[in-house]
Amino acid sequence: MKGSPKTKAIPSITHVAITVTDLAVSEAWYTRVLGVEPVLDEDTGPFHHIVYLVGNTLFGLHGFPELVAPPA
Repeated sequence: MKGSPKTKAIPSITHVAITVTDLAVSEAWYTRVLGVEPVLDEDTGPFHHIVYLVGNTLFGLHGFPELVAPPA
């Protein structure tokens, strides 16, 4: 279109991560919803992450076990 501003392409998103309060519950839910198994399950000490490959995007769940208060 003549006179319309050019739009720039947004690069693809390669990595998304969310922090969850219950990693086990979240893993089961996301595995069911996404329909794929995790490609990485790693406990680094301060946090634990589970990563899925969804298309060309890595989708990570992060849990910080030491920050979750034990049940009363």
